[in-house]
Amino acid sequence: MSPSVHRTTVRTARVRTVVGVCVEIVGWVLTGAVVALLIATLILMARGYRMVAVTSGSMRPTYDVGDGVLIRPGDDEPIRVGDVVIFSAGENMVPTIHRVVGVQDVFERGLHYRTKGDANAEPDPQLLKPDAVQAKAYGVVPYAGHVFGALSSTTGRLVLIGFLLLCVGREIVIIVQVNRRRRRRAAALAAKTLVAEPDQDIPVPAPRADTPSRKPVS
Repeated sequence: MSPSVHRTTVRTARVRTVVGVCVEIVGWVLTGAVVALLIATLILMARGYRMVAVTSGSMRPTYDVGDGVLIRPGDDEPIRVGDVVIFSAGENMVPTIHRVVGVQDVFERGLHYRTKGDANAEPDPQLLKPDAVQAKAYGVVPYAGHVFGALSSTTGRLVLIGFLLLCVGREIVIIVQVNRRRRRRAAALAAKTLVAEPDQDIPVPAPRADTPSRKPVS
């Protein structure tokens, strides 16, 4: 093999190794992020919190499309002006996340809330009954709505499971390959050591001198 061909082969092998390591790092980072998000979600769910995905830009810049808003259904805390609440409005009862900008006492109907999106110029046309409020917003996780929106479908869950299995399978293949390379290197080193060692001379015992026979004395 010529020196130029050898250098090209070595350079190609290095590039493949670097690319493989980068792909593995990216895969594990994404997997770790998804797993951490799922664990955090389970902890919050155990404490009574739920996550709702933002689907419109009416609450910008507070919430953007794709963010995940943390709510706590069944919370008995009073609603005050400035709180963000989720409620169902309109003929289709679409869940809406808007801010309470006023409280009005409607004659013979009790207290009602005036709501408005932060990005909207005008408040919502209809007053909100207290029993229409589903929950208050307690926080936001940026971009989490995209993840949970995808995981809410069967296809999204299958894709996630397949991605995790792919990452685990790749790691197993890498471990097997590393172990094989180690064994090959150990075998090659052992063979090289045996070839490099000189043959040891086996000591040969010196021949025994013949003892002269004694002549009988006459």
